[in-house]
Amino acid sequence: MPEGMVRKLYTIGFSKKTAQEFFEALRKSGVQMLVDIRRNNKSQISGYAKFPDLPYFLSLFEISYLYLPEASPSKKLLQNFRKERVDWEIYRDVFCNELFKNREFLLDVFTELFSRFNVVCLLCSENDYRFCHRTIVATFLREHIENLEVLHILKKGKRIVEEVF
Repeated sequence: MPEGMVRKLYTIGFSKKTAQEFFEALRKSGVQMLVDIRRNNKSQISGYAKFPDLPYFLSLFEISYLYLPEASPSKKLLQNFRKERVDWEIYRDVFCNELFKNREFLLDVFTELFSRFNVVCLLCSENDYRFCHRTIVATFLREHIENLEVLHILKKGKRIVEEVF
């Protein structure tokens, strides 16, 4: 990738989106690589977004797929947050510490990805990026990778929109 070229990092949650809305949003945004940062990518409640279906559907749109659980919160932290044993601030702080432990590995992975793809997207389940770990990961990457623009794809009402972060 030429020096100074802006790289795009999108984030998306599959919840509250139909399969058509989800895949069309990725296509319209020009996503070339989807990085799945969920702790569990095989849950039956994920519908079209579960493994192994998701990589197949993405291939129909010529979008590559990578499962990267190292960029997800620990099972214990995720359970505590979902059961409201910890609030967002504590969740965010603990996850930042977990992410810090994997920083070299994650930076190596994303540096390699951005050497091959101009538009990468982080996947999780939450529609609202403001309370999802993908925002923490995106912030971390933006702080460490030059010329990285972060945008969030979400559903507002009946429309799919992009918000600059």
